[in-house]
Amino acid sequence: MTTAGAIRAVLFDFHETLISADRWFAMEIGGIAVEMLQHLGLWAGAPPEEDRRRIEAAFARLRAVINGAGVEYSAQEIGRRMLRAVGRDGVSVEALDAAAARLFRAYLADVTVKPGAARALDALAVAGLRLGIVSNVAYGPFIAWALEAHGLRERFHAIVASAEVGLRKPRREIFAAGLEAVGVAAAEAVYVGNDYLKDVVGAKLAGMRAIWMPDAGAADYRPDTAIHPDAVVGGLDEVPAVLAAWAGAA
Repeated sequence: MTTAGAIRAVLFDFHETLISADRWFAMEIGGIAVEMLQHLGLWAGAPPEEDRRRIEAAFARLRAVINGAGVEYSAQEIGRRMLRAVGRDGVSVEALDAAAARLFRAYLADVTVKPGAARALDALAVAGLRLGIVSNVAYGPFIAWALEAHGLRERFHAIVASAEVGLRKPRREIFAAGLEAVGVAAAEAVYVGNDYLKDVVGAKLAGMRAIWMPDAGAADYRPDTAIHPDAVVGGLDEVPAVLAAWAGAA
C-alpha cells in the first residue's frame, strides 16, 4: 500500500484519460486481426469467408490470453499469428513492422484530446513533476504520434506501452516499468486513469496512489473491493489541485 509523502511523478493512462479515439480502440480489440493482414497485402479486399473464420477463431484465443493473463501481443505478433492461422508464413520482420505502421497511422485522424489536457500538463510540469504514460496498446509508436499531432509529446518524460513490455495493466510489472522510466519510487508517484480495475486497482497494487477519472460509461467497483482511489476527479483540470492539496497536507 502507499504511504504519505511527496509526489514527484504523475503517470497517465492514454485512451479516455488523455485522448479519445473510438475507432482506433475498436480496431485494437477486434479489427486488428484482419486489418494487419490487409495491410500486408494478403487480399485485394475483404478476406475469403474461410480465412475470416480461421482468423476470428485464432484472435479469440489470443484475446482470452490477453484478458485472462494480462499478456500483450504486439500488432506485429498478431499479424504473424494470423498469417499462420490461414496457412501463410515467411513474412519478414520488416514487412510486419511496415504493415503495423501503416495500420496505426491510418487511425491518427480519429484522435481528439481530452478537455483541459494541455493546461493540466503544463501546471504539473511547472510544479516540477515528471510526467509519463503507461498504456495498453498493441503498437507503442501510436501514442507518440498521437501526442505529436496535438503538440503534447514534449510534456512527457517517458511512454511505456504494453506492446513493448509484453504485459498489460493491471499487471504490476507494467507499472514498475513506468516508474523506472520516470525515475521515481512507487510511493512518490500517482497514476491517473479512467478504468477502475486496470488503472485504480492496478496502480494501487503496484504501490502507487491513484486518481480515478471515470468517463460516462465507467464501472464503479468501490462497493466490491477494499481497493479505492485516493481521489476522484471529473476532468484533467482537477488533477493539479488534488496534488496541491496533498502537498499542503503533507
